[in-house]
This record gives sequence, structure tokens and C-alpha cells, in this order.
Amino acid sequence: MTTFNNIAGFINRLTEMSKKMSRLLFISLFILLGFVNSTAHAQLTLKPLSGSEIRSFMFGRLMSGEYPDGNQWAERFNRNGTSDYSENGKPIRGQMTLNGNILCFTYASNQSSGGCFEVWKRGPNCFDFYATRSGANLDQRNFGQGWDARGWYANQPSTCVSEQIS
Repeated sequence: MTTFNNIAGFINRLTEMSKKMSRLLFISLFILLGFVNSTAHAQLTLKPLSGSEIRSFMFGRLMSGEYPDGNQWAERFNRNGTSDYSENGKPIRGQMTLNGNILCFTYASNQSSGGCFEVWKRGPNCFDFYATRSGANLDQRNFGQGWDARGWYANQPSTCVSEQIS
């Protein structure tokens, strides 16, 4: 009978250890999933960049990008406030101004209308542009949807996660 009690006690201890291990595994998975989820969304900013951040991240850089319709663009954001824009191989000289956290573009040519934008940094090399007249609401902006243009540093791979979702 003693052997049976020893075996029964051993099985009980294994069952208790198994319950503890199951709890530990569950907690570990919960923490891991929370970490993965937070890093997946860490690239989304919950506010537009400030004027000084826009100047720091973008001025003096050649940017490539796309519009929601898939048209591609490129623009050199010169440190002196000028820009060299190109879409469909047509270069256009522009002027940039910062009004608080709003970046505005005007072009000498009537080929492009320009506009004013909030810029949201989505990752190390991904920026979403929302026109001040944009129909994107705050939830869409918070989750990187409804952008009017998207850009990245031309000399590096884009880190933009997904395409425009309408």
C-alpha cells in the first residue's frame, strides 16, 4: 500500500506542477502576445509630427511616395524651404512652409495644386500625409488609414506596413 500511496502522491505532485506550468505558460503567452501586438502598433503615432520634427525628419532629404490611387511621386525637401517635385517624370519647382505642425506646398507651375498636410510618422521610414481638407477622421489617422499621400526616404527601403485601405 505504501508504494501505491507513493505513486499516488507522485501523480498528485505532477498534476499540481502541471497546473502551475500551465498557468506559467498561459501568463508567458499572454505577455508575449501583448508584446508582439504592441510592437506591431508601435510604428503608429497617435499625433502628427511637430514642425521641428518635420524639419528634422524630412528637410534635406529626397522622399519617394505614393498616392492612394497608386501614382508614384518623388520630392526633394530642400533645407532652404524649396522643393523639387516629380510625378510621372515631370519635374516641378516648389516652395514649402511650416505653419505649426502643418506642412504646406505651393508650386509655380499650374501642373500641381500643392496643399497643406499633417505628417504622421509610421515607422523608421514611413510617413503619412493628411491634407488639412482630408476626410480622414481621427480614428483613421490613428491607425494609418485614409491618408492622402504616403512617403519614405528614397535611398532606403520603405517600412510602410500596408497600402491605402478605403
